[in-house]
Amino acid sequence: MKSKHMRMVMWDAKCKRERGITVKCTDSFDARGMVRVFGRCDNFPGSPAFHMDIWRNRAGRVFARFWSLGTDVDWISYEIVWTVAARQPSVDSILDENWVPEPLRREYDNWIISELPFPKLTYRKLK
Repeated sequence: MKSKHMRMVMWDAKCKRERGITVKCTDSFDARGMVRVFGRCDNFPGSPAFHMDIWRNRAGRVFARFWSLGTDVDWISYEIVWTVAARQPSVDSILDENWVPEPLRREYDNWIISELPFPKLTYRKLK
C-alpha cells in the first residue's frame, strides 16, 4: 500500500514519473538571457504570495527559483538535473505543470511550509 503525503500546494495535473531527475540547491542565479518556461503563484490567507519560476539557459541547464515579495521570506534556487537515462524535455515554449518533476514539487511544498507564518495564538489564564 502506497502512502500519500499531505501537500500544501494543489496541482491541477499529475507529474510524469521518471527516474533520474534530481534537484540540487544552488546559489541564486541571474536569469538575464534565460527563457522562462514555467511559472505559478500560490496564495494562502494571511501570508504573502509564493512563486515558482523555472528558467532554461542557452546551454540547456534548467533552474528554478522560489520567491515571494514577503519581507520575511527567504528565496531559494535549485537546478534540475537529468541523468542520461531520463529524457530532458525540449523547451521551446512555456510548459504545462505536468512537466514539473516530483522532486521539485516536494521542495516547493517544503519551502512554503517553512515560510508560512505561525498562526497567532491566544492564551487564557487558568483559574
